[in-house]
Amino acid sequence: MILFLWLAFLVRGAFYVNLLPLWEGFDEWSHYAVVQNLASSGAFLPDRHASISREVQESLSLIPWQPGLPDAKARHDAYWQLPGEQRAIRERQLTSLPPELAVQPAAGGPQAYEAQQAPLDYWLMLPVYRRVAAWPLLSRVWALRFAALLIASSLVPVGFWIARRTAGAEFAVAIMAVVVAQPQLMITVTHISNDVLAVAMGTLLCAALLYLRQSPRSWLSAFLLGITLGLCLLTKAYFLAVVPAVLLCAWLWAGPRQLLTVTSSAAVLSAWWYIRNLVTTHSISGEQVDLGGLGSRLSFTQAMQQMNWWKAADVVFLSHVWLGNWSFLVVRSWMYRTFAVIVCAAALGLVLRLVLRSKYRPELLAFLALYGSFLFALAYHSVRNFQTTSFTGTLGHYLFPLVVPEAIFLTIGLGTLLPARLAAAVPAFLIACLSALEFFGVHCYLMGYYSGLTSYAPNGNLPALTLGAVRAAGVHQLFERLTIDKPAFLTARLMAVSWALFLAVNLAILASAAIAAARVARSRHKPA
Repeated sequence: MILFLWLAFLVRGAFYVNLLPLWEGFDEWSHYAVVQNLASSGAFLPDRHASISREVQESLSLIPWQPGLPDAKARHDAYWQLPGEQRAIRERQLTSLPPELAVQPAAGGPQAYEAQQAPLDYWLMLPVYRRVAAWPLLSRVWALRFAALLIASSLVPVGFWIARRTAGAEFAVAIMAVVVAQPQLMITVTHISNDVLAVAMGTLLCAALLYLRQSPRSWLSAFLLGITLGLCLLTKAYFLAVVPAVLLCAWLWAGPRQLLTVTSSAAVLSAWWYIRNLVTTHSISGEQVDLGGLGSRLSFTQAMQQMNWWKAADVVFLSHVWLGNWSFLVVRSWMYRTFAVIVCAAALGLVLRLVLRSKYRPELLAFLALYGSFLFALAYHSVRNFQTTSFTGTLGHYLFPLVVPEAIFLTIGLGTLLPARLAAAVPAFLIACLSALEFFGVHCYLMGYYSGLTSYAPNGNLPALTLGAVRAAGVHQLFERLTIDKPAFLTARLMAVSWALFLAVNLAILASAAIAAARVARSRHKPA
């Protein structure tokens, strides 16, 4: 069954890889530019002051819109109002960019600002890029996206191991089905970004922590935890937030000697990067938001007092449940409120389970400590954002390195509030809610907006794509438009096949969860 979920993860991810327009993922063009600059320069570390290539600069001017700009929505709608011939000219220009532009810096162009990030993800992407360097730009981007998806898929088998040892073998497959069904997770791991590796490494960190719990006197378990923590710190700076929680668990579970092994292993791998940041930028993380906050007219304390914390929490929650990439497409507000009620109920149930001192209480407490550390990091980042840009909040997809513990919390928490027979149906219920949200978001918003069949109204609202609009344009025309600015091999027919497989595995995941729930319920109903 876990092999099926692994395959389902890849099939679902492949659909998103094919669907997302060029550079639509958050900061995707800058992450790509860092990998490209490393390949061109042969440098060991990214240069945070290096410009992007002329190829990336030209591509940004030729796509329907440049995400992240204030007028991105207007540019997108204006693009689809152009005559078909003009759109075709721009697409031909994009697909025929001269290969030599990939190694030429763009004079006066924007910097690859993601060079501020820890380097591990870029080192892993570098061999993939070199392998496909001779391919056209659109094919190169597709290849790196798919490589990212393969890396992220490692969370399925590793997460299954975690779920078995935390929630029991009875629920492990169902919990992983909840993970695989999460739409925002798929959006996060199907574009070029170091968040993809962070998801895989965060899951591996949880597994290494559990391994130490099982073998507290093993030198190997402590060493593996330290190595994993060090690799996490070389992936993303927000893993700094979990260091105290990890070290505390190591001390409580294994003692001071093992704590020293964990600390020294992690430090040998990653301390050099943060020392370098401190020396060169006077900030441990070295990230631009942190640097901007240091130079803000508002002090950190003043920003904490002035920021609207309810709004910040709402932004984090919304962007964790569903946010349509850099176009910031959102679904109906009542959908988010429904998930908020589910999360609050699960939190109540989890507290009750911990009070009852369940069999897995130490592991749950450890995961809660990690999750709380991430929430603290998001709060810190929200304050820095407010200092720098006056924006309230930050993005909730930063929580996905702990997506497996999150699914465990939801399943155990909701199950605690229900009778045993109904508790078995919790994963199926969660999957049904997530699938319904995804079906609406993908078909009514992403596919409509990306194909130009929907556009923003004068009041700023984006209407949902209707069957009438699809019939008027034609189904083939819809899929044909979705292949614009995509690799040559990605035809409308292949896009339609990818979409059909996506729907099929979604139904299969839901059906398998329902069958598993019925099986567990029957086994619990049998007399002893």
